[in-house]
Amino acid sequence: MIDGTVPFFREKPKDVALCEGEPLTLSCLVAAEPKSSIHWLKNDLIFMEDSRLSIVNTEDGRSIFTLNPAAPSDAGLYKVIARNPLGQVSASVRVVLGDISGSPDSPQVEAMTDTDILLSWRTPAQLNHAPVIAYKVQMGYIGKFTLHTCILLTGFLYSLYVIQFLLLGQSALTKEKENG
Repeated sequence: MIDGTVPFFREKPKDVALCEGEPLTLSCLVAAEPKSSIHWLKNDLIFMEDSRLSIVNTEDGRSIFTLNPAAPSDAGLYKVIARNPLGQVSASVRVVLGDISGSPDSPQVEAMTDTDILLSWRTPAQLNHAPVIAYKVQMGYIGKFTLHTCILLTGFLYSLYVIQFLLLGQSALTKEKENG
């Protein structure tokens, strides 16, 4: 009988969206005694030799899988398997095609009072397979971009920006739009 522990994940890999041309990195952290061997599969197939592929397994049980650069064909269901003489554990992770989309259009002022403002903007034409889950509006005075909440006063110029929050991250700020 072998003393030790069956492998288990201290950190499982997380679903990610790949950006074509950028590195695709998946990682996990496995605890086991004796140390486990870690293998990565895509769509239940072992990886063939690929100059883009790098798998680094560290002494502390971390495994870092990288495809650099990523290609659209790299999307799929990945599995990591950790095995030692006492047993094995596996985890699956989805890699989807996606990218952070461009900025939304600059906001338009639809209505404004001394305490409220109604803004509208158009969603970017190209969402890059990444549905928008929220928007954030930031406001600052012209000439300096300090974020704060304040009462909007007539006669002042304000800089309004829109950032969209995606499942994959957030977009850049929109181009400055001055409204008074």
